[in-house]
Amino acid sequence: MNKDFVTLALLKVDDAAEMFDIVERNRDHFRSFLTWIDGCTDVSHIASSIADSIKQGSHRYGIFYKGQLVGTINFHGTDKSNMSDGVGYWLDAAHQGNGIMTAATHQLLAIGFGQLGLNTIRIKCAVDNLASRGIPERLGFTLEGVLRQNQYLNGQYVDMALYSLLASEFPTSLVK
Repeated sequence: MNKDFVTLALLKVDDAAEMFDIVERNRDHFRSFLTWIDGCTDVSHIASSIADSIKQGSHRYGIFYKGQLVGTINFHGTDKSNMSDGVGYWLDAAHQGNGIMTAATHQLLAIGFGQLGLNTIRIKCAVDNLASRGIPERLGFTLEGVLRQNQYLNGQYVDMALYSLLASEFPTSLVK
């Protein structure tokens, strides 16, 4: 996979219909790992969420593969006093396993450590979500530990693996 085919662009309300189509196609797949999926019942939910993100000045990006929207990635949980943030992401199942999310996350790290001046970036994923855990592991994050019963998902509590990467561990030549 050529990572040059993966680009990030700040989401616009105009992207809501395309995002909702991806959610609809992947609803059963996403339900295994995303708590908000059942509450997203029409395109207005996504449009409202994007509009709120824009108002708050958050860094929520569409992931585009060869010009097609295939997922999202964003910073969430900003701790400005400590210059740290968390990353959340999801990707259309038809595009998984091709290095797209790893390339997108790498680009987001460059933005976070560069333009946002973050010192620490965290990724938290369900312990059983091996595909999602592979992203921080491939990118050199450190597994800080397991947060026991940290997320309520589909009627049960699940353990979450917590990863972190420091600005000093990210190659400065890649910072944007």
